[in-house]
Amino acid sequence: MAKAANVRLNVGDPIEHIRKPGGKIPDARPAMLLDYNAGRRSEVDAIDGAIPRLGKSLGVPTPVNETVVGIIRARERRMLA
Repeated sequence: MAKAANVRLNVGDPIEHIRKPGGKIPDARPAMLLDYNAGRRSEVDAIDGAIPRLGKSLGVPTPVNETVVGIIRARERRMLA
């Protein structure tokens, strides 16, 4: 997506980029998991939902993100019903 949008990423190893700061907070949990556990709607549309929207505007298919967002939305609908 970054390439299609002409965005230059300079993070080196992306896995290390995430693990290094995350390793400093051993009991941390993702915000979306905390929202789900608390019975709140998450920010999935603002974060993961942005990928399919951008992909559509750039003509880039995003089937994995679309699936993940769809699953999260469905779980939230059931949880909040």
